[in-house]
Order: sequence, then C-alpha cells, then structure tokens
Amino acid sequence: MNALTPSPLWNQLLALGRTAPHRLTQKQFFTPSDYGRGRIDIQPHFADTAARRVPEQIRANAGMPLRALWQPISPSLAGQGHLLAQSLACCPFSGTPHLLLLDRTGAAVAGYIEGDAWVPEDLRGRGLGAELFLAHAVLHGKGRLGGYCYSPAGYAAATAAHRLAVTTALIHQVAVPDGVMEAYPGLREQIRQALDQTGPAMAEAGGPDDDTDGSADADDGPMP
Repeated sequence: MNALTPSPLWNQLLALGRTAPHRLTQKQFFTPSDYGRGRIDIQPHFADTAARRVPEQIRANAGMPLRALWQPISPSLAGQGHLLAQSLACCPFSGTPHLLLLDRTGAAVAGYIEGDAWVPEDLRGRGLGAELFLAHAVLHGKGRLGGYCYSPAGYAAATAAHRLAVTTALIHQVAVPDGVMEAYPGLREQIRQALDQTGPAMAEAGGPDDDTDGSADADDGPMP
C-alpha cells in the first residue's frame, strides 16, 4: 500500500457547509445530472453494466499510484481495515478520479468508477456501497450524487449513504435540519439514547448495511 497520509474525509464533508449531505434532503442528495433530465431510472440491468465495467477497471488500476487515502466515515469499516483511495486514473468524460476501496493488504476490491459503483458479492451487506456513494458525493459531487441510473441494490446503497451521513452527524452532535430528519422518524431519539447508554464509539458501530451490486450513472455522462 502506498504510504500516504490519510485525509479526514468527515472534515471534508463538513467543509461543504450548506451542501454537506447531512444538510440535504434525500431528494436534494439524489439531484440527477442534466443527462438524466431530472429523473431517476431504477432498472435491474444496470447491475450487469457495473459488474462488467468496474472489475475490469479495478484490475486496470492495480499497481497504479494512488492520489490520496481516507479512512471510511463508518468506524466499523475502518476497524475491518478498509481504506478509500483515489487513483491517478480518471473518467474520460469528466476527469473524475477513480474511487477505490482497499482491503487490509492494499488491494482494490470494490470501486466507484466512471459512474458505476460495484461491490463483489462476498463483501456485500457490510455498508461498503454506502461508503463509496457517500465518498463520491463528498469528493466529486459537492455533496450530491448527481447520478440518474441505478440498480435496485445500487439505489438502496445510495439511500444508505445519505442515512450514514445523517447518522454520523447526529452522533457527532452536528446540527441536522428538521426537513432532512423527516425521512428518518425516530432516528434522532434513537441516536440520543444510544449516546446516553454507550457513548459515541458504540453508537457509531452500527452503520447501515447495503447489498450494492449495481450502478449509479453519475454526472460524468450517460452509460454506453
């Protein structure tokens, strides 16, 4: 693994200010790109597109120098040894760097590449897809996803990414607008009780799960 100094991804999220994901409603977080003409399209076949494209791109990134490394926002994933990384490879449409998820050995095992998010089957259900979507929104989307094509599982992971941002903000006692909380009735009280009983470390351990196998076409152009 490249010996790079990890960047505080959460601080970068907070630095977005009014466009930080936890300050946006779900609808605002999902703001589709101009390519989508303001709509979101959810189709199972988008998973096949991601499964074809992303693993191939991950292999192409193998051995390529990394631009930056971050600890995942979810401490439970950081505890598993995962790191988020940007490679020097970029999307030809937008110039957006490839976003990779590294395991303990430094090998890239999942990624958000050229608008497609993909997590291998044996790693699904751990919240990795949510981390990829949220990192993309923070690093490349000014707080928003900007995509419009999702598989059902990809859309669920993207939704979990927004919840992850909101949950993390509540745990760190960062203000979340009431309009945002309308999508999560009872979550504020649930986090408050968890903090009262266990403290921030334990409250953070139960991040959202997802089963990402699909894609979200981001603001870097339409799928071929």
